[in-house]
Amino acid sequence: FIIAVVAVTKIIISYSQRYFKVQQATLGEFNSFVEEQLKGRDVITSYQLGEKRHGIFQHLNQKLEKALFHSTFCSRLLGPLLIVLLLLEVCFA
Repeated sequence: FIIAVVAVTKIIISYSQRYFKVQQATLGEFNSFVEEQLKGRDVITSYQLGEKRHGIFQHLNQKLEKALFHSTFCSRLLGPLLIVLLLLEVCFA
């Protein structure tokens, strides 16, 4: 059962690491976008690019939200799943 616990842990960690990497990359992209918007506010206003920028903001926000959900879900799934595997080990031992 210990081998099963290690295998399940490795699978979940490798799966969640992908989403943590996407989360960090998207967060950096999101932060740079917001910083550009704050610095270039006069340009955006004068060329009336607000609606276009709002669409880009919504897209980045949804991408970040999806990455946050998946990475957090995988991380929080690991604890209860390991408890179930360890309880199964105790029951069958």
